[in-house]
Amino acid sequence: MAVLPPLTISALALGSVTLFATPAQSAGPSCAMAQGAAGTPVTVTGKSFVPNKTVIVDSGGSDASIKANVTGAFTVTLPDATGTVTAQQLNGPAVKCGTVEEQEASESKASFDEGWQMGFKRGKATCKTTMPQGAVANEEQFNKGFAAGAKAAVDKFC
Repeated sequence: MAVLPPLTISALALGSVTLFATPAQSAGPSCAMAQGAAGTPVTVTGKSFVPNKTVIVDSGGSDASIKANVTGAFTVTLPDATGTVTAQQLNGPAVKCGTVEEQEASESKASFDEGWQMGFKRGKATCKTTMPQGAVANEEQFNKGFAAGAKAAVDKFC
């Protein structure tokens, strides 16, 4: 025992020791939603579903069935989605993709943030809080963001 290295001795004392890690478990199926303006069709994408098997995508307003591709992914458009959107394969778990309300709020925030950044740059460069002629966006949240960003820049730098 004196000539055995310490790892061997502790392995002998503990019994069998596994020196190889077990492979990581693959993530279960997941899905996400994307939507343009409020009231427009919702695009649902999924991944890690069972390849080549039908997925039922359901919402309160519309539903669709689509076959997952060879990698287990899919994309489908729901023209009248409302409420919670889920995706499920036969005998598989129902996966929550999100709600239309959450998606609309996310899109609204993204539009506000984009307007804020553009307004801040314009306000810093010109010390003006108005949008340049011909660059007026038709989106209420973008316009609100632009005005807030431009005001913040003018207040800070001018």
